[in-house]
Amino acid sequence: MSKKMSLASLLVICLIAALAACAPAPEAKDEAAAPAEGKLYGAEFTLTEATPIADLLANPDEYVGKTVLIKAAATHVCKHSGKRLQLTDAASESRIMVDFSGAGLELPAEILNHVVIAEGVFTRRDLGVAPKDEDHDHEKAHAEGTPHEHAEKADSGDCAAEKADANPENHVYVIEGVGVRDLDVTA
Repeated sequence: MSKKMSLASLLVICLIAALAACAPAPEAKDEAAAPAEGKLYGAEFTLTEATPIADLLANPDEYVGKTVLIKAAATHVCKHSGKRLQLTDAASESRIMVDFSGAGLELPAEILNHVVIAEGVFTRRDLGVAPKDEDHDHEKAHAEGTPHEHAEKADSGDCAAEKADANPENHVYVIEGVGVRDLDVTA
């Protein structure tokens, strides 16, 4: 009886092991998250789930001060310093500026029109009283996504105009970027 019980137990264990080996692998939570492929600029990501830009802009108070991860097309790279990147979500056409000045990154122009994943802190920037000068007009053009020319000027390290989605309350929402991964896929 003991031999039959041992043989039966061994058979059950083998059957369980075989079934476990055939089980499908668990699915990734979000494919858009942070793949290891593509060129990384800056810090490695800490998040795994991307938040749509439209969600950030629809409920900004929910995200201000929090680290976010987004996946979108790089539709503008600051030609002045390479420290700012405008990202546009193809599905919703929502856009936001990611500022890498604090991270000390200078992104290459080749990233333009590529799908990228970026991480940083979602921030509200007050524009202050709207001055009627050339710098404000430049900033407003960026915020509204209006085509314009960059004036030739010394590199101050700040192209404050690279801001997207200005609103009537005279502030913009920006991501203070810490890292971006170029997936090297044309948007």
